[in-house]
Amino acid sequence: METRIGWYSRCRRWGQVNLREIDPPLTDVSWWVEVFRRTRIDGLTVNAGGIIAYYPTRIPGHWRSRWLGDRDLFGEFVAAAKGLGLHVLGRMDCAGVHRDFAYSHPDWLMVDKEGRPYQYRDVELYYTCPNSPYYRQYIPDIFREVLNTYDIDGFFDNGWPSLGRREAICHCVHCQRAFRQATGFPVPDREDWDDPLFRQWVAWRYQVMEEVWDYFNAVVRAIKPWAIWVGNLYGHDFGNAPNRGVDWLNLARHAAMFGLDHQGRALTVPVFSVGEFGRLLRNVAEGKPFYNLYGTWYAHTPPKRTLAKPAAELTLWLAEAVASGFRPWWHSIGAANPDRRWVPAVAEFFQWHAQNEQYLLDRASLAETALVFSQRTLDYYGREAPDERVSRHLHGWALALLKARIPFDIVHERKLSPPELTQYRLLILANAAALSDEAITHLRAFVELGGSLIATFESTLYDEWGQPRDDYALADLLGIHRSGLPLGPLGHAFQQVRRFDHPIVAWVRDTDYLACNGRLCPVTTEPDVQTLATLIPPYPIYPPEFTFPEVRETVRPTLLVRERGASRLVYFPSDIDRELWDHNFPEFARLLGEAARWALGQPPVVRVEGPGLLDVQPYRQGEAIIVHLVNLTQAHLWRAPLDEITPVPGQRLQVRWPAGQPVRSVRLLVAGREADWQVEGETVTVRVPEIGAHEVVVIQGG
Repeated sequence: METRIGWYSRCRRWGQVNLREIDPPLTDVSWWVEVFRRTRIDGLTVNAGGIIAYYPTRIPGHWRSRWLGDRDLFGEFVAAAKGLGLHVLGRMDCAGVHRDFAYSHPDWLMVDKEGRPYQYRDVELYYTCPNSPYYRQYIPDIFREVLNTYDIDGFFDNGWPSLGRREAICHCVHCQRAFRQATGFPVPDREDWDDPLFRQWVAWRYQVMEEVWDYFNAVVRAIKPWAIWVGNLYGHDFGNAPNRGVDWLNLARHAAMFGLDHQGRALTVPVFSVGEFGRLLRNVAEGKPFYNLYGTWYAHTPPKRTLAKPAAELTLWLAEAVASGFRPWWHSIGAANPDRRWVPAVAEFFQWHAQNEQYLLDRASLAETALVFSQRTLDYYGREAPDERVSRHLHGWALALLKARIPFDIVHERKLSPPELTQYRLLILANAAALSDEAITHLRAFVELGGSLIATFESTLYDEWGQPRDDYALADLLGIHRSGLPLGPLGHAFQQVRRFDHPIVAWVRDTDYLACNGRLCPVTTEPDVQTLATLIPPYPIYPPEFTFPEVRETVRPTLLVRERGASRLVYFPSDIDRELWDHNFPEFARLLGEAARWALGQPPVVRVEGPGLLDVQPYRQGEAIIVHLVNLTQAHLWRAPLDEITPVPGQRLQVRWPAGQPVRSVRLLVAGREADWQVEGETVTVRVPEIGAHEVVVIQGG
């Protein structure tokens, strides 16, 4: 048994066959065995039960597939996978039940304040409540039945948690009782972010989800000590985490591994969105394995869950996911799917991953810049609009750093203590508005130790519950003070550069104006704060005769900088990061990128010169430095799906290297050969040839 404990840490690649109710008579399990072999997976997820059972269950009310007949399709998949030495997780879905089941157990459902059940998705199913006997008794009985019958290693729960707190508040008798016992108050009637009771309910919801995770794990481990239960983590955007009532960082204390359900991108979502989540998970997972559950089917709107994505889309997404730290997990809808075109591209990438896995796992990021992710800001400041108020600020900064080729991490607001930030020279607050006093204390310590800081818009203007502060919590460091509510939307407004001699704006040529739209916080400044640009207020667009500013000299700042000892501080009073994401102004990206360069104070540990848009992600592994170069220079980067990879010409890679330490070899993992390289002083220069979807450079020292 000792060898089975911790088996999940040794798995590197995963696959999932998501059964449809109609699949049992149509499925050829032997065909899937060849797919498992070709994709070199170590683990498999396949449907056991929950909404529909694919084995001969004896649990009353557990709906068996109407097409199952005498077949045990789940058992066949388990036997086939175990024959290949794979680990198996039975897929569950605790979120919904059929109408007949709902009528038999109405108190197991999530209900509104009128007692009406919430419908689950687009079919006639109903959401179940995590505080009801369905979660606490019925589902555990299914766990026990399956674990005692089949040689599996645990469960993956797709439907966990049930209906998110941004969609509904459950008023069932079990939630009413549990919430009153925990707080002394009744469940709030409605979403009201100004009501302390509702905010308390949101915090309580997080605690319930952690309790469920621990309880399910305890149930499965009581039967098989090595077994695990894994709840599905919904991705797609930063706001999805709190939307589902899940705190990823807190779950790190309970989870054996993480699976992020980010199966593809909507029509206008860029490929690098999965890289943002990888950066966040490698910070919050705390060394535990984390996977990207990637759908092999069209995920954009409207989804086509029976049609395979083009090979280019599959490959580039997988490259970006692995570059950011994910272990890959393919996901197929249906065991008898008529479209099998996804297999060659996925098999090719997974085989490459298997051949090079020693360089793709167990390594540490070398990024010296980090975006701060604030879940409390998403919740208590983002409120009913977390995407607009928070997520798009983060996306804008991610885009700016990608364009500047500055490697970056994403760190959680509760991981800002000085020992956890030793690798970073720059932290960025992308409208991190609602930070706790503890987070503020840590940020202050970071700056006092010589770290640099960039903040935008309303960062630190609210406490951890989203209540306004009288002034910026970091006013003394940034040298700014609140002088009014945000202005805007500004519309046809501009900013005038005032200090062309400063490195952040020295690139501006042949214009005095840059764009300035969105919103702007009015501030006053301390004497040693430099104003690099000021607002030109909005003026008419039409007719052309009146397209000129009445006011040409202003003092309202749009870009402020300050130096305190070794620290460099930058404040953008506007929502320039969100406006970059929304409107893609090149000068916004350049301003943010140059601000990051200046604040860093010296070049990044890895520099890449050459044409195109690349995601540069460097790592250290023992005496080796590993650099991922993901080619984002694609015609359909911003509009899914990619159907062709456009290569970029060769790049010049320079890596800061300890003087006197020898370089033993430099290898290109995708090209599969040695690279041309040279060492000069403390710099290793590598000539990287043309890049297709991606390249991985391994500089081996020692």
